[in-house]
Amino acid sequence: MPQYLAELNIARVRADMNDPQMSGFVEGLEPVNALAEQSPGFVWRYIDGTAADQNYAPTPWDDQFIVNLSVWQDWPSLKAFMFGDLHAYYMKGRREWFHPMDTPHSCLWWVDAGHRPSLQEAKAKLDQLTADGPSDEVFTMAWLNRG
Repeated sequence: MPQYLAELNIARVRADMNDPQMSGFVEGLEPVNALAEQSPGFVWRYIDGTAADQNYAPTPWDDQFIVNLSVWQDWPSLKAFMFGDLHAYYMKGRREWFHPMDTPHSCLWWVDAGHRPSLQEAKAKLDQLTADGPSDEVFTMAWLNRG
């Protein structure tokens, strides 16, 4: 069965999503998510069925965090989207919108084609990365690019 690349990214917000401080981030959510969904290699992204705004999702483990969980056909597809102009533009403002973190805030892992990881599975992967570091089971972008 083919393997796809699951990606989790969490961020601890500096203010409520309705706060003016977050407006630049919130305004970028819809166009960035739309671009992701139209990008070559995009497979799926987690959407919280209970969230009023389907462009971001709070985490079930801490309401100060938001989460992005997606699946891509491969690393080149995800990389092309992440470092493309629109997403990179919003990445530059992350310090204005999110607190720095002392632990990993993103991780990657391979999943079988057709699998849609749950937030619980993704958190377990992030916890594993935090505890044990990168491995074949869960890794960082730097680890994936290592050679």
